[in-house]
Amino acid sequence: MKKILVLALCIIMVTACGKTKTSSKTMEIKLYGNGTTGYVWNYVIENNDVILLSEENFESENEDALVDGAGGNYIYTFKGQKEGTSKITFTYQRPWEEEILYDITYEVEVDSSNKITLKNLTGNYDKDLPQPIFK
Repeated sequence: MKKILVLALCIIMVTACGKTKTSSKTMEIKLYGNGTTGYVWNYVIENNDVILLSEENFESENEDALVDGAGGNYIYTFKGQKEGTSKITFTYQRPWEEEILYDITYEVEVDSSNKITLKNLTGNYDKDLPQPIFK
């Protein structure tokens, strides 16, 4: 009986793990940054007819967002507009410098129902490339 229960739990866990959402009408990208260093995230959308930024927020890593030196996550939310492909390229740099510290490009496809799917993710980042979150 215990073996059957353990086997059933394993099947449920494996099935639940495979339920990661891979497309949606909304795609969120979280990028870590610390504005007190002078570095800022900038983005360029290759085709604004296909996908648009709908919201931009910042979540401080410190409860007191006004703490000097506190970094956090810059959150960019995109919505599909019409069928097609586009690229969203983020760069992390100081505005007064030419050097780009990080660059990340999300190549996306939007279907006829405006669902966004990630087709390719490339870039230069000091950690694993940040995966989009589909909501």
